[in-house]
Amino acid sequence: MSHVERMPLPKNVRYPLWRQAVSLAVLSRCCVLTLTALSFNVFASYDRSLALEQAVVATEGSFVDKTLFNLFAGLGTWDGVFFRRIAAFGYEHEQFLAFFPLYPSVVRLVSWPLSFALHTHMAILAAAVLVSNLCFIASVAAFYALSVQTVGSAKTAWIATVLYVWNPSAVFMSAAYSESIFALFCFLGLLALQRHKDWVAALCFALCAAARSNGIVFAGMFVVKELLLLRRVSRLLRLCGLLALVASPSLLFQYVSYQRICSQPNPDQALCGQSLPNPYFYIQAKYWNIGLFNYFAMSQVPNFVLALPMFLWSCWSVRFACMNRLPRSLHAILVHAADSPLAGLVAVQVWFTVIAFSVMHVQVVTRFLCCSSPLLYWAVAWYLESEAETKAATKAAATATNNTSKNITNKSNSSNSRITTKDDGSCSFIPNPPLQIFRMCVVFFCLGCILFPCFYPWT
Repeated sequence: MSHVERMPLPKNVRYPLWRQAVSLAVLSRCCVLTLTALSFNVFASYDRSLALEQAVVATEGSFVDKTLFNLFAGLGTWDGVFFRRIAAFGYEHEQFLAFFPLYPSVVRLVSWPLSFALHTHMAILAAAVLVSNLCFIASVAAFYALSVQTVGSAKTAWIATVLYVWNPSAVFMSAAYSESIFALFCFLGLLALQRHKDWVAALCFALCAAARSNGIVFAGMFVVKELLLLRRVSRLLRLCGLLALVASPSLLFQYVSYQRICSQPNPDQALCGQSLPNPYFYIQAKYWNIGLFNYFAMSQVPNFVLALPMFLWSCWSVRFACMNRLPRSLHAILVHAADSPLAGLVAVQVWFTVIAFSVMHVQVVTRFLCCSSPLLYWAVAWYLESEAETKAATKAAATATNNTSKNITNKSNSSNSRITTKDDGSCSFIPNPPLQIFRMCVVFFCLGCILFPCFYPWT
């Protein structure tokens, strides 16, 4: 096979439920803001990091400042403290270099007009919450458009979108975190990739890489897509250009971080003495003990239990996609990858899951995957679609064979049920996966909105 012919995209693709998707996103953000505000003002905070900021706003701020602080402060906890500090004062300390610059830069830009009406602390906090929520709402629209074009059914795309709107990491999508802006450019990049606009996709993935460290991994999408085309020198050069564009923000930030750390007197040779230094991994290991199997300790068993539902969901969705939506041979998968991002997304999600389990603090896997892996939501929608088709086929078969004996009909239905269970990718250790996933989303949605604002362990 000398080349791969790409299938033309259908013209005039319609998105019949995009207004409903955006409206649902707005409703979910209102729920998050209400629950987090109630939690912050009703329950005692485990950490008093916001007490000084609250005292400053109470002393120097206006009535509007105080009101907004009570509404939004619960969304500025945990890593939000770092992001807001960077937005206000830049990278003051070495450990701040673990947080990539896109989100705090946008927050600083948005806070400038707000600072004319609000106290400085409140302007940064309001800007952070505003940016996160607007990016999430925009990401829902992008996710719905991506789903319609990828799964090929408006109904299935709608189910996946509803699940994304109410996903388990919902509180982080509204908090002063980079998850929402990352998800927005991730889905826009995948949508551009689906439409064969590779340079637009590379630009979006580059912005992902400027928002979070794992954004650079999406460069692998182009490798999977172009693998069968690399016999041509022009395609190889094109691929190198795409990879360079995606990686450039991350590499530039690492270079600036290296210069910042190693230009100090008596620099740490653990970083500055390396031939291939990586400031991000150095800072994560030094301040947060990130490293291969570093988190495998008896004291961390509760965090592994907390992360277990997300790991099971990720493994099940990958298994379902591989068994039902991808060709069986490697060559056929690569041909399929030239027209659909699904194969690349499977590879990316597997990589993210392995890294989250073996290297990271495992409890962050929920927000880590929910903002970067649309396959999670598509698998549930596909499963429900296949179940509906199976029931319809069974009903039609029963009607067609109405004159046969009851025993034969029962045996046929039982056999069809067993075959469906085997082929649909469901796992015996997860009975009725969509129901269990929907339950998880509801429980995690509520727990996150209650625990996160008060600095209780929900990161």
